[in-house]
Amino acid sequence: MSRTGISVELHRVETDDGHFLDGALYGAAAIETGRTFIVVHGTGSNFYSPGPLETFALLASQAGHAAARINTRGHDGMAAISGRGGTTSGGAAFEKASDGGRDVAAWARYFESLGAGRIVLVGHSMGGLKSLLAARELAGTNPVEAVVCFSPPWLSHEHWMWHPDARPFRETMAHCREAVRRGEGDALIRCRQPLPIVTTAAGFCEKYGPDSGLDLIEILPGVHCPVLITIGEDTLGTSPAFDGLSVALQQLSESCPRLELQIVPGENMSYSADPDRLFLLTSGWLGRIT
Repeated sequence: MSRTGISVELHRVETDDGHFLDGALYGAAAIETGRTFIVVHGTGSNFYSPGPLETFALLASQAGHAAARINTRGHDGMAAISGRGGTTSGGAAFEKASDGGRDVAAWARYFESLGAGRIVLVGHSMGGLKSLLAARELAGTNPVEAVVCFSPPWLSHEHWMWHPDARPFRETMAHCREAVRRGEGDALIRCRQPLPIVTTAAGFCEKYGPDSGLDLIEILPGVHCPVLITIGEDTLGTSPAFDGLSVALQQLSESCPRLELQIVPGENMSYSADPDRLFLLTSGWLGRIT
């Protein structure tokens, strides 16, 4: 099939623990000649949702590259994830923080096996954190050239526990910890922060607790390829997920010269003001560092 003259192929990958994930590859003919962008959705989204990542994939393929929009097992709100051992519960409600990186890493290894020699991981929101985890896992074993994160949230447990605007988070964390203590970790709860989703009590504690491993500031020093992080200017100070993050990243960049932060004027989480901007920012940055 095709969109605006660009070939689009459906692909499936098997993770190292036997789960099957689907995705769409734009511009497959360029996989050996151009870059291969692996484009990772945020919480509750998927590889076929419209929006900034679809625009990114189309523009990348029109520029002579391959772009793969891929699912992780955390796609959609709730999902059935098939695998060699049967079907398991997935989606944002059931995913584990530790699985996100291994899912993206599986896709990177897959496209390397198809001939991709220059891979750039591109993630939106939680997809950015998953991309960083994958790059850290793949260091030295896979041709990941760079990572680009569009508005990755600051999921520091300590930051959320003291932030004056994070009372709903603290209430949910206390409720979930009590449910886990009672042996009701599988109970579904509706949370408001860091974002409004339905998740299990145990899953909330695992993803947002002190041992989640999802603190952006702690992940970045272990990523040894260039990293671009963008934050929409309109999100600064509007949520604990971004309040203070730009300062923390600028301080970190003093000891991590491979890290670059760009504040994008007039944009929020959706990057809808200028749909082409994310690819243009990314291609411009890649042109400067390579």
